[in-house]
Amino acid sequence: MPGFSRLVAEKNLLKITQSNKYVSLQVVNNRSGHIFLAASSMERDLREQLRADGGSTSDRTAARAVATRLCERARERNVTAITWERNTLRYIGKVKTIIDTLREHGLRFVAHAHRAERPSVAYLPSRPTSS
Repeated sequence: MPGFSRLVAEKNLLKITQSNKYVSLQVVNNRSGHIFLAASSMERDLREQLRADGGSTSDRTAARAVATRLCERARERNVTAITWERNTLRYIGKVKTIIDTLREHGLRFVAHAHRAERPSVAYLPSRPTSS
């Protein structure tokens, strides 16, 4: 469609999955549909660490630990910008903890990973008014 910017590069989409037992994060490449980054409180070492500290694998502490693990993996792959589409998730509780932790560790949230320059909009005359 002329006049609108077009998505040029991949859009890395963050998917947040929460259950009563675990927290899971995945970063999906929207163009190819492949999951290329993932972290979960189901991972053995993280699960054992959380339980050793007397915590749960599904509370805010677990969400912070999973987000930190995802940031480490993103840094290894040189991923700096991701997108998060809220869908039905509200920005409270564990979701807020996850997003804030990702921001603290240097990931930027953008509407689109890369966009082409938007062309200048041609002059559109206003509607005629009846006198």
